[in-house]
Amino acid sequence: MTRYVVDTSSLVELAQIYPRSRFPSLWKKVGALVADGRMSAPWQVYKEIERRDDELFRWAREHRDMFEKDADEVTALAASLIKKYRRMRNRDVGEERADAYVIALAHHIAAGRFDERPVIVTEEGRRPGSIPRVAELYGLTCITVDIALEILFLLSSCQPELTPRVKYRVRHRPT
Repeated sequence: MTRYVVDTSSLVELAQIYPRSRFPSLWKKVGALVADGRMSAPWQVYKEIERRDDELFRWAREHRDMFEKDADEVTALAASLIKKYRRMRNRDVGEERADAYVIALAHHIAAGRFDERPVIVTEEGRRPGSIPRVAELYGLTCITVDIALEILFLLSSCQPELTPRVKYRVRHRPT
């Protein structure tokens, strides 16, 4: 059974494309993944979502057990990643970005399990110092939330209600 470690960007993406109010059965299934221990995130992801104070934050508050407090090993690895990769540092003093903690939590989970490696779910691109690039150095796999949903077959079982909002409109020019 694969365990997914989720970044803030993927939860935000999920909430924007599939709002809880329009896709309640999808969010119930995501909640079931959390309840089964198959989906987690570091506490810093919760803190980033908390700043939003929106529908996603209300869902996160209902699923607080998804957000793991840091083990010493997670904190130590996250600190070394923040020191080594400038992109993982936060410009605002006193606030920590979750990126390094997402990688550190996935690495910590992988260290304790030999049967399967956790998968990081993030929307970040492959820029230097990004979650996918740094995770790759630790042998961790990253996927986007859309791929995660396809793998988990959550979309196929919710077809009647799924009609994602159009993000971009294409204007047709008269010929």
